[in-house]
Amino acid sequence: MKDSRCKGKVLFSFSVQQFFRNYEKANFSGGERRLFKYARDNYPAEDLNALGDLCLHIAIRESYSTIPIMNKVFDQNNKTFSCTHAILNFDSIELWIGASSVNTTVEDAVTQAINTVEYIASIQSLKKRFYALTSEIDSSWPHKEKLERLADSSLNLEDRFDKIIIPVFIMHDSEIITSYNKDDFLKNFKEKIQECRKLIKEEVNEKLTKLINLRVFYFPVSSINQINGALLKELNS
Repeated sequence: MKDSRCKGKVLFSFSVQQFFRNYEKANFSGGERRLFKYARDNYPAEDLNALGDLCLHIAIRESYSTIPIMNKVFDQNNKTFSCTHAILNFDSIELWIGASSVNTTVEDAVTQAINTVEYIASIQSLKKRFYALTSEIDSSWPHKEKLERLADSSLNLEDRFDKIIIPVFIMHDSEIITSYNKDDFLKNFKEKIQECRKLIKEEVNEKLTKLINLRVFYFPVSSINQINGALLKELNS
């Protein structure tokens, strides 16, 4: 158990550093140690939404080997575009647009996540994102030319990509963690997953599922604030 925990900590620490290296890379010149320090110093420590974005970034990088292609930017309505990744298979483009949600209850977390998903999937939002993508991607990005079709206004919107994946990371305070019981945990966890799935199906607009593919990461924790505090301690150690 001790070795497993140590390995997990190293992996998480590496993923955090990898995230920050992408966080400001396009606008920074310097070595990786300076880059990490700069990004760490500018990380919004008290913003729990940033914690969700960070965990989502790690989850899809580790689970699906996605490639980060855009830093966080804002549109004129102060809506965030964050955690935009891609999977490129020959000429096909899967655009991964993340939606994270951090809240005290699973119900509030799902509602917050679905609101973000609906905004992401709107035609207006997608057009703005495609425009931002082509102007935001670092010129040194090795596959930049494959993304040019995203900004090709001569193509219909649905012809600019092969698939849109919206990975959703849901984190909330949960009694199955605070009242952890080894014998019952797996059963309780599966029940919570089904509860989360039911809530998503009830709230998501069926029309969205024809355009996008949802991938949900469900992450109950004992205390969101404790997790954030532990992250900040790790970053500053």
